[in-house]
Amino acid sequence: MSWDMTTDDGVAVVTMSTNKVNAQTEEMPPCAVVLTGTGSIFSAGLDLKYTLPLFATCDREAIDAWFERYRATNVRLFSFGRPLVPAVDGYAYAGGLITALCCDYRIGVHGESKFALNEVPIGISMPAVHSEIIRHAIGTPNASLTTIFGETFGTEDALRLGLVHQLVEADDLLDVAIARARVTNSALKAYALAKQGLQAPTMWIIENLADPFDRSTGDDFTDPGSPEAQREKLATLTAPNAKEIDR
Repeated sequence: MSWDMTTDDGVAVVTMSTNKVNAQTEEMPPCAVVLTGTGSIFSAGLDLKYTLPLFATCDREAIDAWFERYRATNVRLFSFGRPLVPAVDGYAYAGGLITALCCDYRIGVHGESKFALNEVPIGISMPAVHSEIIRHAIGTPNASLTTIFGETFGTEDALRLGLVHQLVEADDLLDVAIARARVTNSALKAYALAKQGLQAPTMWIIENLADPFDRSTGDDFTDPGSPEAQREKLATLTAPNAKEIDR
């Protein structure tokens, strides 16, 4: 994964720079972290030009191996024992928004950014492990609203739903995020223990209920409706006039 890291007085600033939309294709420093994107895109989520053909193979072994890696990355982000602040500098779709929701305090920017958990409409079931992380971040009613219908929200609705905690001007975003991440730098052990305690019920559910449920739902990728929706989305992404942000 091609990400860049710099440090700012004890805070690691990690910039996702995989490609134009920071599509996710796994290393966290031992300090507070600000996670951000480039330009007007935080992350558009999974690289659908890779994952949709993988799902289309209906190869349960290959799909399960991919999912286990992806699950482990998000759980590690979620349970990271340091302040983790995403500076959401633009669009955050699907897995990109899940990445933000794994974090502790989400800061967005005023403007035309869009937010969506749009897996279901394009034929990708939302794993239970991610549903629990989303539920922890924004509560059950908002998790249901955003996940099941896959609607796209603007910045003000994102703030109302808890997808972000704060909106700032674009020029102030990184400074505000770094200040927020640094606020507990002198008490990281206490921070880690408090975070672990708050997350304990969710982690129990993930390990005892969500993980077994996810292992039993691989047949979703062979349901006739899901591949059809995935083929339609892949055709949109690979069309000659397709835009990178057309997720």
